[in-house]
This record gives sequence, structure tokens and C-alpha cells, in this order.
Amino acid sequence: STRDASTGVGGPHTARGVRAGAMSWPPHVGALRFAIGDRVECSVYDSWKPGTVVCLMYRETEWPVGQTAPYQIKLDDTESLIYAPMDRNECIRRGPQAAEKQRDATPVTNPLELMKQRNTAMHSAASVARGREFTPRPMDVFIVTYPKCGTTWMTQVCHQVRTTRYLKGLLRTNGKTTAEINAAFARAGPPTSDTQKDTAWSMRFGEITEVVPWDILASDCGQDLDAAQCINSPVLGKCSLSPRLFKSHETVGNIAPGGKYVCVVRDPADVFKSFFEFLPPYMGIPSGVITPEEFCDAIFAGASHSGDVWGHFRGWWDMGVDDDCEQSSMLFKNASDGDRNVFITSFEDMKNDLPTVVRRVGAFMKTEDDSGDLSEHDVTSVCEMCDFKFMRRNSEKFDDHFVRREMWRRIQIPEHEWAG
Repeated sequence: STRDASTGVGGPHTARGVRAGAMSWPPHVGALRFAIGDRVECSVYDSWKPGTVVCLMYRETEWPVGQTAPYQIKLDDTESLIYAPMDRNECIRRGPQAAEKQRDATPVTNPLELMKQRNTAMHSAASVARGREFTPRPMDVFIVTYPKCGTTWMTQVCHQVRTTRYLKGLLRTNGKTTAEINAAFARAGPPTSDTQKDTAWSMRFGEITEVVPWDILASDCGQDLDAAQCINSPVLGKCSLSPRLFKSHETVGNIAPGGKYVCVVRDPADVFKSFFEFLPPYMGIPSGVITPEEFCDAIFAGASHSGDVWGHFRGWWDMGVDDDCEQSSMLFKNASDGDRNVFITSFEDMKNDLPTVVRRVGAFMKTEDDSGDLSEHDVTSVCEMCDFKFMRRNSEKFDDHFVRREMWRRIQIPEHEWAG
């Protein structure tokens, strides 16, 4: 049967009064039958109760590593949250056809409900499952944030770090020493003119998610998460970049394990303001028709795919701190094997001292093939390519258009309502 998760993360009881943490079931294999927003019926105690799927591949922090439930469901009668441990008819089944027809025949007109419906349907169940279940390489780096915490900014930082190292690696394979390479780069100087920066080989992509896939939307966009990440240069040819990078808004319990994770946090008040101004237009809802209070209660407090902002931050914090930094930038340790695989910094640190953040990110991203830390020239060059003026001037490379047009088609936003 389905189990009670109404108390939130770590919901303590199953439907039959047994601690959820003590329960186990076979891992799900294959595609899921239902998507977020689908109407279903769940076996609860000895009866069937109707509800709506609100989360796929649900996980609670006290569960064993890798254990997930295919679905989390919000019940109609009590509005409580439960989870379905197996995707089988004896546990969860499709809701009555009459209810589905009525839902399909009655379009949602309430702006808040429409935004929630579209937000939950922005990725397919198969794409979400693929993004959470693929096996990263040990040196893969995820840029993971709660929405509106500096995801795109940090993505550009990480991308510029890896392309800077790629060029130096080419020189090293031609017999140049690290000292000779650094001296040559210093003589060339960082890119300073708008033309130099706009035409840099590292910017040879249409939109940055083409070279840094969004983990749970990649499959919907036709991207293979196991593939190499490449940039084509007229001089260098096809360049396979390392480490591979992935964008993510997943919680620590849902993200694909096994890689490295750069997490950016931000003052929750600023996150709320930015998210409130961003999400309604992104979901095809006119600005101003949803109040801040409604948005806070419905989305910011937990209805977002990323959950609530405090739970998201705390989940990464609870990985375990190794505080060797004077500012709020810290390195975390993986609780299972002791390897440092999570770096956390703040949006505020990036604004106040971007060069220091770049140095720390560079040290964290270093692969086995890299020699030495970033030079001061490298840090200056990366910062030049990541300043707000440059990114605003090249806004089409950072506006999500690679993923959002496919997403808007999925959630059936009319083309004339596309915001950008």
C-alpha cells in the first residue's frame, strides 16, 4: 500500500504504523506510468483514495542511499501527502476515467492553480527519472542551486574555468611546462575589449544549456547525459571539454549521486523576490495577477519542484561541514567516503569577491589531468567573461531558450504567450 509522508521530510509512519525508515522495497526499473499532475487512486489501509501525483522518484532523508519511491501523491479528501513505494496496480492505479474527462473538459482558469499545474508539468516523468538515475563520472560537476540563487552565473564561471584549463592542456601536450604556459598567457593578457570577449572560443554555443545540460530536462531536449560535452572551434576543431558540467535544482536526496557538486545559496528574502518576479511570466501568467502572499504559500513554501528554500539549503548543509574558510564559502565532505565532493558558496560572496570564489571553484574542479591552480591571469580572464555587463550584452546565450521552448510546448502554453 501507499505510505504516509504528511509530516514532510522524514515522514515517520507507513499506513500500517511501521517506521518508514525501516521499510524497503525493490528499486524501480523502467519508465514510470504516471506524470506529475496525473489523477490516480492509492491503496491506503483497506480502501482506495483519489489524489494527484505531485512528485516523481520521491525520497526521504532517513532512507538508505539510493532508495526512492516512484511517486508522492496529494490525497483529495485530507490533502495529506503520501508516497507509493511501487509503481504497481495493487499500490497505485489510474484514477476514474470520468474524473479525468472532467478535468480535461474544464480548463484551469485560476492564475495560481494554472501556474502550479504548468510548473509541475514542465518536465516529463521519463526525463526526470533519467536525470536522477544516470551515473555521473567521478569528476563530473553539478551546479546545483535553489531557483534564482545564481545558477546561470555560476554555470558560466565553471564553464570558463574548464575552457581556460582546456587551452592550457593543449599547450602542455605540446611539451610546454606550466611556468611557460602561464608566462605565455600573462603576456597575451586577459580579454578586455567587447569584441575579444564576445568572439572568444569558449562562447561558441547558442545557449549555455547546450554545453551544460539541465539534468532533469536533458532527455526532453534530446540530450544524452552520458555523452561528451563539446565546443566546435574553427581553429581547434571539435573540443571535448572536461570536466563535464550539469545544471541542477535538485535536492541532495534526489540528485544523481557520484559526481561533484558546486552549490550556491542566497539570502532567502532575495530569492523570494527574484523567484516571484520570474516564475509567473515563465509559466505564461501575467505579472501582478498572483499576490506575493499567494506565491509564498503555494510555491516558495514547497510546491516548487525544488521543494522549499530552507529544506533545499539545509539538505546540502547536512552533508557535513569542513569549515576551512573565513567567509561563507565552505568545503563539504561526503558522509559515505570522506572525499570532498561538495563546494558551497553564496550569491553574496560572488558579488563581493568574485576572484576569490573563482580561485576556490578552480581548485575544487581540478581534474587528474590539470597541473596546478589557476594563475592570477586565469582568474582575471574568467572574471572578465563572467561580469554582469558581458552576460547582459550576450543575454541570448544565458536565457534558457534551448530548454524553455520545448518546455512551453510540453505544458501547452500558447506561442503568443511565450515570455521571450
